[in-house]
Parts: sequence; structure tokens; C-alpha cells
Amino acid sequence: SIAIGSKDAVLTDSGTGQFTLTFAKPFARPPVAVGSVIYGATGVTLSIESATASAVAVRIYDLAGADADADFHLIVQGFDAADEY
Repeated sequence: SIAIGSKDAVLTDSGTGQFTLTFAKPFARPPVAVGSVIYGATGVTLSIESATASAVAVRIYDLAGADADADFHLIVQGFDAADEY
């Protein structure tokens, strides 16, 4: 579930270790996304698989490379104008 910003995006669990955050209003260009598994989730890694103006895809996997579920934090910095940086 989304703790902050639940009116701004929808989080979809697409299967074990696969999540997509879709924005209610797309940004003008792809956002910067940074994520991490919550402290205490051992043996798993989070990867930002893609970031578009309308969504961010997240994958969580274990040391063997197999998809795994874990709680995570995701910070997204979006831009309303194409020339902002």
C-alpha cells in the first residue's frame, strides 16, 4: 500500500517481486526514482526496472536472482516541465 501520496498514484503488485507505481497525472518527463527494501529484509535487493513519465517499475529479488516479496520504500522526484533538472 502507499503510505504518502495515495491520491497521486496507484501501486500494482504484478506478481512475486514485481511492482508498478502508476501516476494519476503523468509527469512531463521520466522522474528520478530511488528505492530500498525496508531495514531488516535480509537477502533481497531492489531494482528500479524502468521509469517513464507515467509509471515506475520495481523488482525485488534474492541473492540467487529469484523474484521475492519484501516491503520497500520508494521516493519519486517528478518534473512538471520538460526542461527542469
